[in-house]
Amino acid sequence: MNRNFGRGNLSGGLESIRARFGSERMKGYFKAVASRNRLQAAAMVNDRGLMFYTLYQLLPEIEAQGLLPQLNSRNLTAIRLSARALNNQELLNRLQSMPQADEEARHNVLKWILKTGAADDGTENDFDRVLDNAAALLSNRYKDAKMLPIMVDIIFRRNQKGLLLHDIAWAYFASRDPATLRLAAGYLRSSHEKDYLLACHLLSLQPVLPEERPAAQQKQYEDYMSWLSENYDYLYYSCESFQLTSHPRPFLINPAAKYLGKPVSPAGNVPLTALTDEEYSLLKKTENLTQEQMVMLADYSAWLRKQNASRWKAFLNLAAEEQLAIAITAAGGAV
Repeated sequence: MNRNFGRGNLSGGLESIRARFGSERMKGYFKAVASRNRLQAAAMVNDRGLMFYTLYQLLPEIEAQGLLPQLNSRNLTAIRLSARALNNQELLNRLQSMPQADEEARHNVLKWILKTGAADDGTENDFDRVLDNAAALLSNRYKDAKMLPIMVDIIFRRNQKGLLLHDIAWAYFASRDPATLRLAAGYLRSSHEKDYLLACHLLSLQPVLPEERPAAQQKQYEDYMSWLSENYDYLYYSCESFQLTSHPRPFLINPAAKYLGKPVSPAGNVPLTALTDEEYSLLKKTENLTQEQMVMLADYSAWLRKQNASRWKAFLNLAAEEQLAIAITAAGGAV
C-alpha cells in the first residue's frame, strides 16, 4: 500500500507531488483521483495536513467535481473567506446553504490560512489578497498578536521581491500593538539592504551611510530599542498607513501620559487607569505649552522619575514655566 495514503496522512501525496513536481502535476493527480473515487479525493483535501495554498489551487477542480458538500468545516470556511476577499459572489451563493463556522472556528481557520499559506505568498496576486484579508481579520478583529511575526515576515519578503505590501502592512499595524515596532526593528540589523531600508522607513529612521554598516546598524538598533523601551507605555495607534501617506508613523507618543508616567491604551490613547484629581491639576498647568514644549517637558519628567522619585514629585509641583526652564537647561538648548 502507498504509505502516502495511510491514516492521518491522506494529504501527503498532494503536498509531496506539489513540492517535487509542481502545482500542475499535483492538480492533474487530484483530478485523476477524483474521477475514480470522489470520496477519496474529498478525504485527501479534508486531511489535517493539507496546506492552504494546495486547497486554493484545487478549488476549480473541487467545484468541477461537485465536491463542495463533501468538504469539512475548515475547508468550507477557508473557501468562504477566500470568496469574500475576492468578491466572488457566485461562489458565496453556492456556499450559502452549507454549514457556517462559529467565531472560534473561523479564528482557527484564519490562523491556518496564514500559517500554512505564508510560504507561498507572492505566487499569485489573488492569493496574496486572500492572505492580506486573513491577516487583517486576525489583526483587527481577533487581536491575535501571535500572528504578527508571520505578517512582518511576509512584509519584508514581499519587499525583497518588489511586490505590493501596503495592505499587509496596514493589517500588521492595525493590530494596534506596539510590539509591531519591536518586530520590525529586528530588520535594522539585516545584511540585506532592502530589508534594512524598509525597516528604517517603517520606523521613521534615517538610514546610516553604507560605509558605516554594519557597525552603525547595530548601534541604531540598540538606540531604537532603548527609545522603544522608554516610550512603550505611552505609544498609541495613529491610524496612519501607506494608503494615506508615503511616510506613515503608525504609533505616536502621548506626551501628557509620559509626563505623568501614566500608561495609555495603544488602541484608544486613553489612560489604562483613570486620572486622579492631582493628575488632572498637573496637566491643567501645562495646557498653554506648545506641543514641542510639552514633548521636552515629558522627556525630562520621564528621565527625572527614573533618577529620583522624590525630586520628580517636587518637580511636578513647580509652575509649568519653572518646569520648562529646568527641562530646557537640562537639554542644553531652547524651545
